[in-house]
Amino acid sequence: MKRAPLLLASAGYALRLLGPVGWAGIALVVAALLVTLLAAPRLRAQSQDEEWEIASLRVRLAQGRDPVRAAAARDTVEALLLSLPPSELAPEFVKDLERRAAIQGVRIDRSEYRVYPVLARSAQRYQVSFPAHATYPQLRIWIEGLLHDYPSLSLDELSLRREAEGGDGLETHVSFSLFLREGSSP
Repeated sequence: MKRAPLLLASAGYALRLLGPVGWAGIALVVAALLVTLLAAPRLRAQSQDEEWEIASLRVRLAQGRDPVRAAAARDTVEALLLSLPPSELAPEFVKDLERRAAIQGVRIDRSEYRVYPVLARSAQRYQVSFPAHATYPQLRIWIEGLLHDYPSLSLDELSLRREAEGGDGLETHVSFSLFLREGSSP
């Protein structure tokens, strides 16, 4: 306890030594941290798009080096594109997602939709994010059914939190990505 006044006096002295330049430096560090924290989610989404673009560029580079491998890679990408549903089906997917949620007792309050170009703009990543309220069995059946019936669907995020201690209800945040080919034909 005898050290507390000494520590307070030392801290006060150190703060007085900082002066205006020191305070400006601290303010800049805090501002930089805030900018970093606010920009991180956007940068994460942008890096995913860039990873797809890099994969596409690698295929193009392979075309110049090894024609046999390039043809195989091109055929693989074309087969992937042919396996994706056309982008016109996105509204039907959203209706089906919401209809199935209602049937399973999953309550969705609001939804957020984003479309990202992928595979050198030959396909789209249609991302749907929303908070939902349900019990674990309801949520699991709903998600399993969607993933089973939509092969180009991925579950990007699922966070669960109990609504009340000891209760069955869960507050969740769910994010799906449906991959679609651009237009009605490849």
